[in-house]
Amino acid sequence: MTETVKYILSLIFLYISLCCQPAQALVLDNLYRVERVVVGQGPDAMRGVAAEALREVLVRVSGSRGVLRDAAVRAALARADSFIIQYGYGEQRYTEEGNLGQLLRLDFDQRAVAELLRASGLPIWSAQRPAVLVWLALDGSNGLEFVSLDTTPALVQELTQAFASRGVPVIFPLFDLQDEMLVAPSDVVQFDESRLLPAAQRYAAPALLFGRILQLSSGELVGDWIYRQHSAELSLSGEAVDLAGLFERAVDRIAATLAAEYAITPHRYFEDGLLLYVEGVDGFEEYAHLVQSLEAIEAVTHANIDRVDGNSVYLRLVAEGSLQQLELAIGLAADLHRLPDGHPARRLHKLPVNLFYSLDGYGDISR
Repeated sequence: MTETVKYILSLIFLYISLCCQPAQALVLDNLYRVERVVVGQGPDAMRGVAAEALREVLVRVSGSRGVLRDAAVRAALARADSFIIQYGYGEQRYTEEGNLGQLLRLDFDQRAVAELLRASGLPIWSAQRPAVLVWLALDGSNGLEFVSLDTTPALVQELTQAFASRGVPVIFPLFDLQDEMLVAPSDVVQFDESRLLPAAQRYAAPALLFGRILQLSSGELVGDWIYRQHSAELSLSGEAVDLAGLFERAVDRIAATLAAEYAITPHRYFEDGLLLYVEGVDGFEEYAHLVQSLEAIEAVTHANIDRVDGNSVYLRLVAEGSLQQLELAIGLAADLHRLPDGHPARRLHKLPVNLFYSLDGYGDISR
């Protein structure tokens, strides 16, 4: 089984392991890996697909196809093989032209890709990414039914793969008794938000895609969907003779909308760093894991302890991006909860704190 298939299946089966736990964000491990079927082996085969593969990685990591127009990026694509740190071959596969080839796996240098984007002032989207809850209904030969792994496995796999190609994780409802009591397939087809939005709250996903897919007698597929991300709402559609092309344009728009909010442009707004207050840190283990979680955020270069006051910690963050972007990134990457504006800690502290959070505990951070 290839790494790509493993990755796709892990996303497909994700909702089984989620049970009723919130799924606000997921860490994507293969952002810098691309697989292609090639004829022949060796450096020539690798160089033949290197530029195309690097383009895919750059779009995934930045969240935008617009980065491909940058002059420095175009120059880097001409030497794409220099960004590859490892490659290897897998099982035999057929190319799109029907020729027997072999799977080629390319791993790109994460640091080199980030430095390329950063040097050009282009956005960088962390591997910790918000999940999209997908709640669709198919109107096909079996009547009206939810799109799920049990009822429409091929559709679920194609949809998941389309999102994976842009580095966007998706989850599906459990379709258990609780979901069935709240939402029927007809509610999804009718875009009944009064039923869908309350039902979606149990999954705590930052974004929701819902709507219908209609299978015509000719076999052609037509989709009409609504995508909600906080206060933003997009009306999306797709039309294709098979599953492969149905979601492409919609996924591009969704990925661009997510990246516009979560990807961080490498500009340092706080030259001396900003001060982060976290309460509820009990013991060295939580303390160390908190620092590790913060420094894992793409935009954060360093998280240094400024002072400790009981179970409250003040950390100096050396980071890129605006305050709003950092708040979103911190909310995804560590199990921190923003303290409300009226919280006593905001009134009583004597230091120029920029961000206020509470920590739920080490067990939740490592989940």
